[in-house]
Amino acid sequence: SADSGQLTPLLKAELSTLQALDHALALEYNALIDNKVEDLEGATVSKKFGSLSSPAQQEQRIGWMQGSGLSANTPLGELVAHFGGHPSDIDLQNQLIDLATQCQENNQIEERRVGKECR
Repeated sequence: SADSGQLTPLLKAELSTLQALDHALALEYNALIDNKVEDLEGATVSKKFGSLSSPAQQEQRIGWMQGSGLSANTPLGELVAHFGGHPSDIDLQNQLIDLATQCQENNQIEERRVGKECR
């Protein structure tokens, strides 16, 4: 099996970015609830920064995948399996999936809340 020595740091970096994005979403949500414009502006900047660093990390992972003979569209689970399915990588994969789902759900909640307030 292939070595996961390069995969693990990439997964950790993506998880760190997602954690920062999740934190920014929580700050933004609380600012919306508390109607604090200054906090909302700061949270929005943090969210944009987190969103901007994620594509760069994804591009790095995609380039690395393609250099390893994998398609850019290879699902994360297949990527981890291709590089040995190490328990630490599987754990990172599961954390990424859970946190990405949580961020998506939190963002949808915010969008619905903003939509109601704008009516």
